[in-house]
Amino acid sequence: MEQANAYQTRVTERAKGDADRFSALLFEYKRAPEVTRDRLYLDAMNTVLSSTGKVVVDVDESDPLLYLPLDQLTDKLQRRNAAGSSGTSSSAGAAGASSSGNYSTNYDSARERGRR
Repeated sequence: MEQANAYQTRVTERAKGDADRFSALLFEYKRAPEVTRDRLYLDAMNTVLSSTGKVVVDVDESDPLLYLPLDQLTDKLQRRNAAGSSGTSSSAGAAGASSSGNYSTNYDSARERGRR
């Protein structure tokens, strides 16, 4: 009986917490729908993409055919990461800094394409 009561309390409290989070989210959505929608999208993408391997390709629209040997690229990346993190941390920081300026432009253009 104690386990059943503890389970009931746990489920009830979790449901109340979920309802409170939803109410807070709904309040923010009513204040700024676009910002809240974008934040939810980015949070979902962060959750999904944080556990996967990624290859980012920046290609002009004029190049319709692109061959990527993804298996070789991922093997090379894994070997580089296994060799040591001292050399990759500085290069990853530089790559992140150089691509951060293009992110907002690409993100905005992707949002605009989706709205058409």
